Amino acid sequence: MYWTFIKIKNTFDLKNRMGYTDYIDFLQEEEVPKNIMAGFDKYSRPFITLKVGIINKDTGEFTRRQEVFFQRYSDSPLWMGAYFEGQFLNTSGGMSAEQKKLIDDLICNKTIIIEESHRPFFNINIGDIIANMDVWEKKKVKIIEKNWLFFNYDPQFKLCRKKVNNNYDIDVLMI
Repeated sequence: MYWTFIKIKNTFDLKNRMGYTDYIDFLQEEEVPKNIMAGFDKYSRPFITLKVGIINKDTGEFTRRQEVFFQRYSDSPLWMGAYFEGQFLNTSGGMSAEQKKLIDDLICNKTIIIEESHRPFFNINIGDIIANMDVWEKKKVKIIEKNWLFFNYDPQFKLCRKKVNNNYDIDVLMI
């Protein structure tokens, strides 16, 4: 996970806060400004916060989840996940190699189909589609840009006709 950790550009300062069991399970969505962040706890253990979007393969419903992943002990490679406004992976007993690869792929902006080996949390299905929220937000922006161009320059839409008529009225007044 350390290789994944060093890829993250945005840092988050816990200000020496810790949960009762030394988990980082107290974060609120509004206090974490970026979709992917990393930092160190008061014991110098690395952690990653990750906000994802998941599309249900059966219903097409989109849900957001956030989870924090952290090195459980300073002298051990064991990583765990903790609640942060909705978990998406079951990391009890520690993260598996497949889960660590999934986190790495999500941080690298890949869109992934959930597999059984990812050990998804209780209401996430095998076959659902997951990506970090930066990926979904960029897709939304592209859709908006495409539609903006379409509605502004295709005369079958009122917005375009209005724009053309306004320009025509201005041109007539200038004569």
